[in-house]
Amino acid sequence: MNALLDAADAVQTARKTRVTTGRLNRLLSEAFAAQPPAGRNIKLLYGTQVGTAPPTFMLALNRHIDIQASYRRYLENRIRAECGSRDADHP
Repeated sequence: MNALLDAADAVQTARKTRVTTGRLNRLLSEAFAAQPPAGRNIKLLYGTQVGTAPPTFMLALNRHIDIQASYRRYLENRIRAECGSRDADHP
């Protein structure tokens, strides 16, 4: 039972995670460089976190596109891998 409560606490903490804009932009720049989104000359201008519980992010790109679901999952997984299991307020 204690393990279940600990897991629930960890989920609640992760839902409230804040990622600094600088850290998020470094992470997104690396992700875009490693695997650019499909489309012609799509460039990331910046990203920012606009909400918590659940964490919500906004990306500004050089042109309006609908990012494919597979690329959104790729970015989500990169953010989770970097920021998901520890305090994201500290680089």
